[in-house]
Amino acid sequence: MGLASIFSEFRRRREIIAAFRNSAAGTPEMARTLEELGLRNSMTLRKLMRGQVVKREQQRYYLDERGLIRRQMNNVKWGMIALFFLLGLVILYLNRS
Repeated sequence: MGLASIFSEFRRRREIIAAFRNSAAGTPEMARTLEELGLRNSMTLRKLMRGQVVKREQQRYYLDERGLIRRQMNNVKWGMIALFFLLGLVILYLNRS
């Protein structure tokens, strides 16, 4: 997966989340069809559903803001772990010399 496709995925994810927020589809009662949201059943949408960010009730979808926050915090956590790991490697490399 190239850098361009990663940024494209981030853009599509933001667009999907914006469509839910603009339609006020944030609860099961306010759930909308994909057609009402102006979306299609894309791979990005399915990834958001697997991540418990977008939920479906029958053929209506809504954005779970708590699920979105959990996912974002999880991404931050793993990013920090990777950063500290790399920092540790740099320190080990510099101490070798």
